[in-house]
Amino acid sequence: MLPGVHSKNFLNVLNKHAPIVERTVRGRDLPWLNNTIKKAIHERDYYFRKAKQTGRENFWSTYKRKRNKVTCMIRLEKARYYKRLIQENQSDPKGFWKAVKKCLPDKKAAQRRPKSLEITSTITNDKREIANGFNSFFTKVAETLRATLPRMCQTTLDETSCNRTRINPRSKKFLFRPVTKGEVLKVISSLKRSKSPGLDNIPPGTVIDAALEITQPLLHILNLSLSTSKVPSEWKVARCVPIFKGGDTKNLDNYRPISVLPAFSKILERVVHFQLYEYLENNKLLSPYQFGFRKNRSTASAVIHLTDTIRKNMDIGKLTGALFIDLRKAFDTVDHQSLTSKLLCYGIENTELKWIEDYLSNRSQIVSFEGEKSREEKIMFGVPQGSILGPLLFLIHVNDLHQQIQKSNLIMYADDTVLLFSDKSEAEIEKAINHDAKMLHNWLCSNGLGRSCIK
Repeated sequence: MLPGVHSKNFLNVLNKHAPIVERTVRGRDLPWLNNTIKKAIHERDYYFRKAKQTGRENFWSTYKRKRNKVTCMIRLEKARYYKRLIQENQSDPKGFWKAVKKCLPDKKAAQRRPKSLEITSTITNDKREIANGFNSFFTKVAETLRATLPRMCQTTLDETSCNRTRINPRSKKFLFRPVTKGEVLKVISSLKRSKSPGLDNIPPGTVIDAALEITQPLLHILNLSLSTSKVPSEWKVARCVPIFKGGDTKNLDNYRPISVLPAFSKILERVVHFQLYEYLENNKLLSPYQFGFRKNRSTASAVIHLTDTIRKNMDIGKLTGALFIDLRKAFDTVDHQSLTSKLLCYGIENTELKWIEDYLSNRSQIVSFEGEKSREEKIMFGVPQGSILGPLLFLIHVNDLHQQIQKSNLIMYADDTVLLFSDKSEAEIEKAINHDAKMLHNWLCSNGLGRSCIK
């Protein structure tokens, strides 16, 4: 502060002594723009200015020649850059699709942002109403699907097909162990700075930068949570952003929710996920037919298994029939009571079971739309969107599905399922797959996923 200057006059004095220079920064990152192209652009612009100033034809013709040359150079260098980018990410699926997205930018994305939406049969363009409409739709999707259940599903909804003897024959039990300071630091360092903050507006980068200072109090909170089976209520509220999928922009059903949880919630979830996943894998409690959300397994592994099965049967003269099944809103429609009853079969009980029950209960979300926030709505069904632990809990919930399939081969990737049967007779293939499809339908009903409905 300058001597003798009050704080309210500080900016005025500062501007008088050292005027603030304003600069406008335009454009975006252009990695393909090299020095050769920049030089050609300067030459093009020079002749353009000369042509405008003098109006002489020779300057205009030179400018047009330079302009066409710059256009060709940019196209060529862009093509080289994107080709190199794709080649560098061939072994990394996530990086590959990110590169493809750069090559094919979605120019219509801005046009698909809804300016009006149909809510309760009324078209509205009020942002707050739209945010509330999205939130009500997303949080009640399970109840809506449940109302459309076939009657035969409704009668068996509260049953469970969990068989503890078959699932956990050695009667293993899962127990939390105290979290260490080193584990907390490792989890914090694994956070991604690019991720958006939750409703607490604390970016992951801030948590990473303050890791050494906050580790000790955070460690106390984490261990207290595990020992008391309580999850901080603030960590169970998600910020949700609707993303357009396709179709009519006014239809709520054409949007999917992207939920963002607080960074501290993700740290707690990561700690529990590590311990629970390690327990399930070490004791071989997860189905060998499940390829989703597991280490050393991927969509590529599932596809290879599928093609190998078909190829081997072709070699011995057999046909292969397949039924591809996708459940609608499967993660959102998981019944908490059905899930917790399953957890007992896997040796998850007492303090550990109560922690998961508390983790699933009293969750809520707020939708953020165009700068407006909706009212807070409770989430009664499903595993938490945008969570780390949610996918693993879903795997546990569907893990015993393979025990119901009697004739077909089974391949699962989270909620995507394929039934395969090979035979020389088409009639036998049809008979076997129809039989197992019925068994699958009954299993979905008895496990609270019948409301998902098969697409």
